[in-house]
Amino acid sequence: MNIFLRHGEVKNPKDILYYNIPGYELSKLGKSQAEHSAEVLSKDFKIEQIISSPLLRARQTSEIVSNKLKMEFSISEKITEWDGLLNWKGYTFDEITETNEYLIYNDDPTELSTNETFFETFQRVEELYNNNNHTLFVTHQDTIRSFMFYKLKSKKFNQDKPGHCELQYIENDTLQKYTNPV
Repeated sequence: MNIFLRHGEVKNPKDILYYNIPGYELSKLGKSQAEHSAEVLSKDFKIEQIISSPLLRARQTSEIVSNKLKMEFSISEKITEWDGLLNWKGYTFDEITETNEYLIYNDDPTELSTNETFFETFQRVEELYNNNNHTLFVTHQDTIRSFMFYKLKSKKFNQDKPGHCELQYIENDTLQKYTNPV
């Protein structure tokens, strides 16, 4: 069984959409979330390897988890952040919510015209997913959502958005999740 872990909360005092802007690291809460998820993973799941997105927030989450599980982690571009609406990058969430794209994003983001479609994101993640087992993938919200949406043939893209350091995995063709209480 493979498991997805969304990175922990990020220091983001200006409340902007940071995508792949360098320097966005885990907040104190984000580190606590990662520690809690690491504890759950060490007790309840069989993990043989950890693969992380190359972005700082995912690498920091991976480092905390890998220290607890006493294993190294590797990096893969295949699970980096969705490369979608780059015109949102650097804008505040308040500014973004006033756009037409945001309405579509919240209704059915598969209808958006983007740099990378959610299906393309799914395809790059699926290749890595299918070639691994007992793997923890430390990645991002839209990356996980796109994978689960297409893999499970969901009807609604915006259901089951992973929270910070939430675990999501597929068991018996059903989405299972562990929501981090921290």
